[in-house]
Formats: sequence, C-alpha cells, structure tokens
Amino acid sequence: MSKRIEFIDGQRVIIETPIDEDRQGMTCTRLQARLALGEAVCAVLDAMADDQETPWVLQQTLKFAQTWQRTHPDIEAIGTALGYSPDQMDDLFRVAAKL
Repeated sequence: MSKRIEFIDGQRVIIETPIDEDRQGMTCTRLQARLALGEAVCAVLDAMADDQETPWVLQQTLKFAQTWQRTHPDIEAIGTALGYSPDQMDDLFRVAAKL
C-alpha cells in the first residue's frame, strides 16, 4: 500500500492506495530531484517551503529531506501540488536516479 497525504480543511489526512512494486524502490537524493526538476520548478518548491500556508511538515520535507522516496506521503503531496500525474512522478524519479 502507498500512503499519500491530502490536506482537507487544513487537516492532514493519510490516504492508502495500492501501488506498483517498482514505485516502492524509487528513491533519489534531494539534489538529484532538484536537478531533474529544473530551476523554474525548484523556484515553485522554494516558494512553497517558505509559504506560511504550506503545512509545517511539508515545509520541512522540502527544505531538509536528504532522500526522497517515491511513495512517501509528503512526496506524493509535492507531486500533487505541482500538478504532476503519478506517471510523471515516476518519470521524475527515473531521471533523477540517473543524475
């Protein structure tokens, strides 16, 4: 099962869904992800990390998580915030892991 976080009425809700086994092993460093995302998307992430409306846990993940795990709920939340589909997130991790 994969867990993702959604924020409903300001509350953090964890939603569990079945996932592909390939996704379970997808990891990259924060630097690899940022290089794969590019400057413009990273500017959006940096603004999210500094926005007081962004939940604190997500701010900390954006600023300090050294390793990003594809199936981690906070990473799922970041993908959703960026408007990325699950397939786009998979592609991001595949590219990032090669950097």
